[in-house]
Amino acid sequence: MIKSSEEIETEYISEFGNKDGRIIHIITNKAINQALRWRIFLYLFCGPRERVDTFNEASGMMAKLLSALLLNDALMRIRQITDPAKQRFNDNLSLEHLVRIAATRGKDISQSYKKTKTTCKLARDFASKHLAHLDLGHALGDEITSATRGQTTDAIRSICEFVREFHSSVRNADHVLMPITDYANEQQLLLRLYQGNQADKDFEAAALAAALAGDWPALNRADIPRWLSTDDELTDSF
Repeated sequence: MIKSSEEIETEYISEFGNKDGRIIHIITNKAINQALRWRIFLYLFCGPRERVDTFNEASGMMAKLLSALLLNDALMRIRQITDPAKQRFNDNLSLEHLVRIAATRGKDISQSYKKTKTTCKLARDFASKHLAHLDLGHALGDEITSATRGQTTDAIRSICEFVREFHSSVRNADHVLMPITDYANEQQLLLRLYQGNQADKDFEAAALAAALAGDWPALNRADIPRWLSTDDELTDSF
C-alpha cells in the first residue's frame, strides 16, 4: 500500500513525537530528493556525449547554465544537511539529529555519521569556498578546492545510506532511498529536444529550398508562436 506524505509524517510523529517526527520526515524526504536531483544531473550531463550535444545544439548557454545549477545545488544540499545540528545560537536541520534521536532509543549510529561526514568533506569544502561564501583566494585562483563528480556521487550515496541505516536500526524499517522511478522524465525531455533540433533542421532546409525556388518570404519563421517572443516587461528590462 502506498502511503501519502502526510500519512508517513503522522506515523513518524506518533512514534517519535511532534518535533522529532517532523525532523525525520523532512530529512528522509531531502535524502530522496537529493538522490533524484543528482540522478537527473548524471543522466543529462554525464552520460553519452550525444546527450550533451543535444542540449548544446538546442541552446549551449542553457545547457551550461542548467548543468552548473544542478551541480551547485547538489553541493550546497550536501553542505546543508551535514551542518552541525547546533551552531552557536542557531539550530539547523541536520543529519546529526538522527544520531541524537537514535541514542534515545538505545542505538549508537555516531560512527556511521562520522563516516558520512568524512565522505562529504570535499563536497562541503567546495561549497563553503565557492558557493556559501566567495573565498577571495579561491575567487582569484590563488587557492584551489575541488570536488569531482565521483566524490559528489559518493557523498550523496553516503547520506542516503546513513538515513537508511537510521530507519533500519531504530525503526526496523527498510527504506529505499535511491529513486526507484524510471528514466521516462529525463528521456522525454531529451527526446523532445532531439526531435525539436531535427525539426528545426528540416524546416530550415525546406525554407531554403523554397527561397532558392523564388519564395523568399519562406525564410521567415512564421511557425514560431507569439508567446515564445521576448517582448515582455521582465525580459526587456535586462
